[in-house]
Amino acid sequence: MNPLEQLRDIHLPEPVFWWPPAAGWWLLALIIIAIAFLIPKAIKRFKNKPLKKIALLEFNKIQQAFNNHQNTAQLAQEISVLLRRICISYNPRYESASLTGKDWLNYLNKMAGDNIFSDQMGEIIFTAPYQKQAQFNGDDLIHSCKNWIDHLPRRTIK
Repeated sequence: MNPLEQLRDIHLPEPVFWWPPAAGWWLLALIIIAIAFLIPKAIKRFKNKPLKKIALLEFNKIQQAFNNHQNTAQLAQEISVLLRRICISYNPRYESASLTGKDWLNYLNKMAGDNIFSDQMGEIIFTAPYQKQAQFNGDDLIHSCKNWIDHLPRRTIK
């Protein structure tokens, strides 16, 4: 008799079932779910900043700079650029980018829904950015611009 015949067959262990997963897999799943929910919320939070709030932040920088340098020509240039940027952000570029003179003044007043920029302020906005030494009251321009920004409708960045 052959001694090998007396051996029993090999008994394999039962296959390992995949459920329940180990603790590390649960932790990884929670991290992925958290990231999937937090990333869109973070994008939405940073993307949907109100334009008026951003405009006021930029305006405050210009105002603080003017308080330091007291250069009215530079103030007029910075305000003029800010007004254009705000208008282009609120409405399509073709509506406001090419406007000058009375058309620009009327557009600004129409955007705010009030006659905030008078003809005198409009003259300052049209001419002062191009003058070497502009002679006007910078505080009046600052006040009018702040009032205009406050009257803007609430919109967010698209």
